[in-house]
Amino acid sequence: MPFVALGNLFFGQGKFNDAIREYKRALEKNTDCALAQASIGETLFFQQKFDEGIAALKKSVEMDPRGTVAKFAKDLLKAQKEHFFDKPIKLKK
Repeated sequence: MPFVALGNLFFGQGKFNDAIREYKRALEKNTDCALAQASIGETLFFQQKFDEGIAALKKSVEMDPRGTVAKFAKDLLKAQKEHFFDKPIKLKK
């Protein structure tokens, strides 16, 4: 989980490529880490890479279909379907 925490730190700073790198490192250590997979999907959404983000989120749901991560991923997928992410997302610095 330290890689996920580091990824979250980068995500909060708007350093999305660094965040994805850390989430992928978490998956290298634990291929069943649905949280890391969902975090990749969320980050891809913030980069407006929706097709990749959708695929990553769906994979996280498959990894943990009944867990809280699946609910989070499903909520993000619903938000994307409802065009929540159609406008550029700006983070405060």
